Amino acid sequence: EIWQVVMLVAGVNFAGYLALRLLGSKGLWTAAVLGGLVSSTAVTLSMVIQSRVDPSKNSLWAAGSVLASQMMLGRILIWSAVAAPALLQLLWLPVLLWLLWGFVGAAWLARRDRTTSESVVVQNPLQLQSALLFAGVYALVKLLTKFGLEVFGSAGVFVVSAISGVADVDAISLSLARLAADQTLLLQVAAAAILIASLSNTVFKVAMSFGAKGLGPLVGVGLVPGGLLALLVLLINS
Repeated sequence: EIWQVVMLVAGVNFAGYLALRLLGSKGLWTAAVLGGLVSSTAVTLSMVIQSRVDPSKNSLWAAGSVLASQMMLGRILIWSAVAAPALLQLLWLPVLLWLLWGFVGAAWLARRDRTTSESVVVQNPLQLQSALLFAGVYALVKLLTKFGLEVFGSAGVFVVSAISGVADVDAISLSLARLAADQTLLLQVAAAAILIASLSNTVFKVAMSFGAKGLGPLVGVGLVPGGLLALLVLLINS
């Protein structure tokens, strides 16, 4: 099961990586979208570096980070559809609202200049080291999630999700989806935990963006309110 998951994630990652290499970073939007398919965290780091060089374009760098993060949300829907279709029924509306907020926010931030051509550096996701690392993270996260559920109940799952989400949203999302599909975990708990992991990763990227003067608040406005709205909608519908 672990290697099936690794191959699934690596395949999606490599599709984005290959597209980025073939098409190039022709414009901020293209670079952010294709880079986000590989690693939205890497794109955010790249935007922080660009901001340090030219802080006058912070709205553009923030737009790039926000747009890349929308790819992370799209992947959540893909993992849910593949691993636990019933989970998708709970997640599609909250995630769609979060996506909408992010896309509108990115468009607003980048409204003054959409032609900037900048490069986003990402590593080949099919490297053996990357595959082994993800396999280890996935196995550990699934083990910790089961442990948290057995010992602390739903609260334990939420804590593990918040911590794991900082490092890898794919691993925790797939782990939770598998557990929900096996009926080890309630669908409502799995859906909430996935959003918590995504919010945790989002907060981490916002914190990272504060490494460049003036960038953090812009990225925060583009990402955090949408995540809180998604979690609120899920709780209301559950």
